[in-house]
Amino acid sequence: MPSPRPFSVHESSSYNAGLHSMPPRQASSKTLPSVKGGRQVRPSGSHQPGSLRNKLRQIKAAFLPSYSKHTATSPARDHSRDKKPIQDSSDQNDNQARPKRAHSLKKRRSTLLMTRPWCALTPMHLPHEPPREPPPVPELPKNLDQTLVSLDPTHGAAARQSVRDLKSGSQAIVRHDSTHDQHQVQPRDSESGVCVSMENCNLGDGQTETSSTVKLDPVQHLPEELASLILSHLSAPDLATSERVSRAWRRLAKDPHLWKNVFVDTFGKALEYDALPAAMGGKGLGKRRQHDQEWKLMYLAREQLSFRWKAGSGTAIYLYGHTDSVYCAQFDEDKVVTGSRDRTVRVWDVKTGRLNKVIGVPSAFARDKERPRQEHTFPGETPGIRVHQQKPQELTRDLYHTPEYYHNASILCLQYDDRILVTGSSDCTLIVWDIKTWMPLRRLERHRAGVLDIAFDKEKIISCSKDGSICVWDRETGALLKRMLGHHGPVNAVQLRGNLIVSASGEGCAKLWRITIDNPGTRYAHAEAKCVRDFWSKDRGLACVEFSEDARYILSGGNDQVIYKFDTSTGELCKTMRGHGSLVRSLYLDGANNRVVSGSYDFSLRVWDFDTGKPTWTFPSWATSWMLSAKSDYRRIVSTNQDGRALIIDFGVGVKDAELLHS
Repeated sequence: MPSPRPFSVHESSSYNAGLHSMPPRQASSKTLPSVKGGRQVRPSGSHQPGSLRNKLRQIKAAFLPSYSKHTATSPARDHSRDKKPIQDSSDQNDNQARPKRAHSLKKRRSTLLMTRPWCALTPMHLPHEPPREPPPVPELPKNLDQTLVSLDPTHGAAARQSVRDLKSGSQAIVRHDSTHDQHQVQPRDSESGVCVSMENCNLGDGQTETSSTVKLDPVQHLPEELASLILSHLSAPDLATSERVSRAWRRLAKDPHLWKNVFVDTFGKALEYDALPAAMGGKGLGKRRQHDQEWKLMYLAREQLSFRWKAGSGTAIYLYGHTDSVYCAQFDEDKVVTGSRDRTVRVWDVKTGRLNKVIGVPSAFARDKERPRQEHTFPGETPGIRVHQQKPQELTRDLYHTPEYYHNASILCLQYDDRILVTGSSDCTLIVWDIKTWMPLRRLERHRAGVLDIAFDKEKIISCSKDGSICVWDRETGALLKRMLGHHGPVNAVQLRGNLIVSASGEGCAKLWRITIDNPGTRYAHAEAKCVRDFWSKDRGLACVEFSEDARYILSGGNDQVIYKFDTSTGELCKTMRGHGSLVRSLYLDGANNRVVSGSYDFSLRVWDFDTGKPTWTFPSWATSWMLSAKSDYRRIVSTNQDGRALIIDFGVGVKDAELLHS
C-alpha cells in the first residue's frame, strides 16, 4: 500500500468540513493513539512520521486542549457509532491489556465536535499563516435550537444576552409570509442598542416611552445664563405666560433685561431717528442712558397706547389764547410752541394746556386783556374722544416777553431744537431765537414774499417762500449760501434729510434737490444744489410735503384731496390715500410708529397706515374752521386751525404707568 500524501494546513478547513459526512472507515490492522492524562500515548507499533494519522495527531496536540476521563465532559453518546472496530489477532493482546485506553478516531472526532466548535479553528489560529477575510455572516436558521449548539458562551455579555433573547421565544425573530409582508425584524442587541426599539421601554421613573424626546425643565436643569438666553427668544405674551409656570420661572421671566430686549425689539425703531433734525414730540422709550427701568410696565403702557390709537380713544385738550388763526405748531414732551396771525409765539404746557409764555409784539398783553373771554365751545361730539374741561387762566404781565426785535406780520412757520427756534413770517424774514432765553439772535432777509415753511439741521437752514425761491442759510453765521430757483409757483412746503431737500409748489410739482456745502460755519462756506427728480400730482397744486426718515419715500398732498406716496429712487407713484373732502393742508409722517397724520380744509383729521395706505382712524369735524397744521408722536396729536385754537389729543390720559415712557 503506498504511503499517503503529506497533509497541508491549507487543506484543514476543507478536510474538517467533510468530517461530518465521512462514511465509517474499515478497521485497520493497527489501533490509533490514545490520550491519557493530557499527553499522547503511542501504541506499541510506531507509525511512519509522514503518515496521515501522525499529521492529525500533531494538529490535535497543537491546537486542541487535552482531554481525559477526569477532565473532559462529553455529551450524550451516539451508540450508533460506538461499535468496536475489528482488530487483528496480532494486536489483540495489547488491546486486552488496555481495554479502555483509547477510543477510535471517529469517536474522538465526535467528542471534539460536541464540546468545542470547529469553527473556532480559523486560519488566524494556525501558525505562520497570514490573516484571511472573515467569512460572511450566515442567515439565522429557522430551528433556533440547532443554532444554540454553535454559540460559544465565553465570548462576552452581549453574546450571552443574545442567547437568552433567542431562548425566550419567537419574539426575537418575526417572519411573515412573503405574499403578505416582506419586512423582517432582526434580533436585538441589548448591549449596544442596535436594532432595539424604544417602544414600551421603561424610563426608570414609572413611565413608558411614547415619544422620541426626553422632557426636562430648562430652568431647573440649565445654568441661569442659558435658561435666560432661551427665554430671550420669546415674545412678550409668551414671556408673560412663562411667569405663571412656577416660582423659578417667574423669577427668571421677570428679569428686566429680558423685558428690555422685548421692549426695544417692538418699539425701538425710534432709536434709528435720533440724528434727525427737530424730531417731533417724544420717542416713548423712557429715560435716556438709564438701564434700571420698569421695562415690563413700559411695554404694557405702550401696548395700551397702541390699542387706544386704533380705537380712536383719546382726550381732547383745547388751547385758548391766540386772537387769530394759528398757522403752525411744534411740540415735545414738555411744551407746545405755536405761531399765529396775531404776530406772537406762545408756549404751552403739553400736559395741562396752560399758557406759559408769550413772545411778540408789545401790544399783545393789552390786546389780550381787552379781548372778551371766549366761551369754551366744542365741536360736535366724536365717539371715543373726551374733552378736558379746564378753567380759564388768569393772564398776568410776567407771561409776556417783548424782545429787541420781532415779526411785524403773521408767523406762518416755525421749527426748534434744543438750541434755537427759527420762525418765518409774512414780513419776508426769518428770525433765529435762543430757545432758553427767548431772545432773538439774528434776522435773515432775502426773500421777496412771505416765508411759508422752514427746515434745518446742524449745518444749514432751508426756507421757502411765496416768491417761488428756496434759500439755503448757514446756521452758525446766518450767511446766504444758495438761492435755488426752479418752481413756477409759490413753494408751500419744504423738508430736509441730510443732503437731500424736497419741496412742494402750487404748480402741482414736488422737486428733489441734492445740495453740497463746503466749509460750513465759516465765512468761506459755499453751497451747490442740483434738481434730481420731479414728482407731479395728477391734478392741481400741492400744499404740503413730507420726507420719510430714510429718505426713500415722499408724501405730498394738495388741492385734489389726495395724498401721494412716491419712491425717491425711481420716481414711481407707490400709493394714493383718499378720504378727505377738501384740500389736504398738512401732513406729518411718524416713521417710528408707521403712522401718517393729515389735516384738511374739510375740518377733519385722519390717521393712515404708512405701509398699506389705509385709514386707521378719523376725527371728523373737530374744529369749526380750516385745519392748518397737524403733528404727532407716540402718544399725542397736536393740531391748529383758523379759529384761533390749538388742540391736543392725548391717548395716554388714564393709561397706567404712561409717565414711565417720558424721556
